[in-house]
Amino acid sequence: MKIVERWRETYPPTRGLGMLFVNVLKGPKPGKDNSDIAPSIFKHVDNILISLKSAYGEKLSDKSMGTFCNDLKDFHEKYDNFQKKIWIDSGGYHFITGTYGTDDIEKIIKKYHHFLIEYRDSFDFIFSLDFPFNKKEPSFSKNKKGLYDANKSSLKMSIDAIGKHTELSDKYYFVVQFLKDKQYDVWRKLYKDLDLGRVIKNRAIGGLVGVRKVKRSVPSPFIPVAYRCLVDFINAQEFQNSKTFKLHFLGVYLLQDRFEILLLESLFKTYLPGIEVFFTYDSSAYVKKAMKGHLTLPAFMPNNSFGYKYIQRFDDINVNTDVEISDGDEFLDLNKIYDDKVLHLARSVLEMSFEKRNKKLKKDLVGKIDKENGKKSIADESGRIDIFQPLNILSNKCQDEILKASIERRSLADQIVKLSDNEHCKECATNYIFELAHLDENERDICGDNVKLSESDLFSDLNLLWSIRRNIILTYKCHQYFLKNSDDEDRLDNMLNSFIDDFNSDTKEW
Repeated sequence: MKIVERWRETYPPTRGLGMLFVNVLKGPKPGKDNSDIAPSIFKHVDNILISLKSAYGEKLSDKSMGTFCNDLKDFHEKYDNFQKKIWIDSGGYHFITGTYGTDDIEKIIKKYHHFLIEYRDSFDFIFSLDFPFNKKEPSFSKNKKGLYDANKSSLKMSIDAIGKHTELSDKYYFVVQFLKDKQYDVWRKLYKDLDLGRVIKNRAIGGLVGVRKVKRSVPSPFIPVAYRCLVDFINAQEFQNSKTFKLHFLGVYLLQDRFEILLLESLFKTYLPGIEVFFTYDSSAYVKKAMKGHLTLPAFMPNNSFGYKYIQRFDDINVNTDVEISDGDEFLDLNKIYDDKVLHLARSVLEMSFEKRNKKLKKDLVGKIDKENGKKSIADESGRIDIFQPLNILSNKCQDEILKASIERRSLADQIVKLSDNEHCKECATNYIFELAHLDENERDICGDNVKLSESDLFSDLNLLWSIRRNIILTYKCHQYFLKNSDDEDRLDNMLNSFIDDFNSDTKEW
């Protein structure tokens, strides 16, 4: 590979990581003016993901598609003054959950491609429609021919659409599925049989939603497949001559995975001199966590003087001077989070948190007593908890900035490039996580330095640190493959399948 040879000769140290977060919205219907939190969300994110699920509707009716497209038009008109990019999710996840069955595949394909073609000017990016498995019909994914045929049918229609409307080639992201039931072999065959390297410019890694719930300390599952996407991009340069390598990670939210995306971005920038590396990820977890755990959820906030401050609970922003509050301006920090129109609403909801915490604790205790006595508890109304969404989005953006700085300041990609063998890599990874958590420093030195303090607060979990260490080790293994064996694609596929088997194993020790 010419790019690899050029990299070996002129290795450029990387700078300026730019991983972007794409926020997931329930749908395109605009909010009501007096309590609309969308402008507050747009203060923190420029990229919005909307699923086509509501366009399909429960019965896959034409009416649902019409309503969705009208709402999307209204969405554009209402928020036209915000600089935002609209991403469209294919809605295929709802096939996975069993909302739609195998009998619906043909209808879904037609509806997706109707939107792809007829409403191509209404979005900036769109993910390919795929059918990886169905929870209510497990036999679907076990029938490899049926799995292949269903996804081939969808991809062929997309290829035809891109051929007729060439502007779609810049908008369309091909999603690679790889983690379950030998999916990777099927998607690899689709890529080769349909000669997708000649067609697609942008790539995405799917199948990540929910897979980390019980496997938090293992390496990020997408590392080898990210290298697969890199090799495919380089091989496709013969046809595409693209100046941007775009890779999206669907359904990522854990800190260790976001750390790994940044590390990969840092390394890939060194591999691709002269080419822009554009990495993005999406998650609905920030919104869900904000609403479910708002009473006790901690947060990171921008500090006016420097860096970021950690607050124990969301509502501490109202009363705690850890986040700088000027005399006479009770809304100074809320202004960082919320649009002017909802400032007073946000303040009033946050101020109820202390009382709500006590009420919840009392309710939970009474619930246990009732359960002991054979009674059923009655659920309370939750109130305006959506007001916590912008706060948690900002908090996680602050965490991303801390992650970026931790990699750049220690030149982690440069360290990996200079490693000589696996033992040195393990030593490097161990030293790195000790430095991240500032485990060998005293409290006075840490508390007197905002950078050290924010890192110490963020990197304080054993599973997080161990997963980061494992990530560095696996990344080095893939890096070594890329430099020494990048022309041996079978070797990469075997390495990838071996990792998938390990990840899905209940006996593998990491």
